[in-house]
Amino acid sequence: MPVAMMMNEVQNYPVDERVVLADAVLQTLNPVDPAVQEKWLEVADRRRGEILSGEVRPIPTSEVLSEAYARATA
Repeated sequence: MPVAMMMNEVQNYPVDERVVLADAVLQTLNPVDPAVQEKWLEVADRRRGEILSGEVRPIPTSEVLSEAYARATA
């Protein structure tokens, strides 16, 4: 099926299905290394635990973006 036909078809899919499809296509371009994915999951689990325990305090996105903008324009 030509890409143009696929694009016309996909436009009618619900957003959540298009997200799944887009992720699947991207995975074919840049496959996930299972070992790397496992390490990232370990880091995410550890960080979640640190936040839930109060060991670390999350920084609001607005604060992070404001600081990044200030540094970029300094």
